[in-house]
Amino acid sequence: MRLKLVFSMAVILLAAACGSAGPADAADITLRYVDEDYPDDPLVIQADSAGNIAAREGDGQAFFVLGGETYLVIDDEYGQSVVRFDDYLSVAADIRQLYIDEGLVEPEPQIRHELTDLGEQAIGEWRGTAYRLRLVDDPRVPVEVTVSDDPALADAAPAAQRVFTLISRLHTAFGLLPEEYARAWRDLYTRGMPIAADGRVLESVERGPIPEESFALPGEPITRETLAERGRRRLDQRPQQ
Repeated sequence: MRLKLVFSMAVILLAAACGSAGPADAADITLRYVDEDYPDDPLVIQADSAGNIAAREGDGQAFFVLGGETYLVIDDEYGQSVVRFDDYLSVAADIRQLYIDEGLVEPEPQIRHELTDLGEQAIGEWRGTAYRLRLVDDPRVPVEVTVSDDPALADAAPAAQRVFTLISRLHTAFGLLPEEYARAWRDLYTRGMPIAADGRVLESVERGPIPEESFALPGEPITRETLAERGRRRLDQRPQQ
């Protein structure tokens, strides 16, 4: 299941510690994940020894974790904008509630979910345990995640876990999935290093210096008020039923 992290599309659809067996010294790490359906749109995660993270896709969308603050870069009719991740989630919840208040959508029912251990799976040179998470009696595509406890990946795991957890939170930001299901999805990333997740597989792990500019935001973050106003404008411009 693959969801583009574009604010406008979401609204329209609604209308780091090293392991004992890992490298001896903390090093900057670059992870590359690929999706066979989108080979020219890799997810590249960069993490430095200070705990900063930059995760980019080929279309300009990105996450940054800098000094403990998380940012999301979105690309829409306003161009490329930087927003604080917590502001994005807050505004998404407000927009969801507006749709409910206007009777345009129904609150998501609490549908039972089922987690299946699919056993060991090889992803490139790595091995891990694969899981399938699905909603019972629901046609939506299940989530499949493979996580590894390979000591050689221990230093890379915190950054990958953080990024894929953020991606899963965006998938569920507008309340389109039951909360218990969303929580179970996030919990999968606590089980090990993601080597296959969100339709992508780990292709490479590189250790070496990353230029400081890789962790520079592409602009100043817009305010929560600006983000909310843009969302309201899109609601006002939605096609009439």
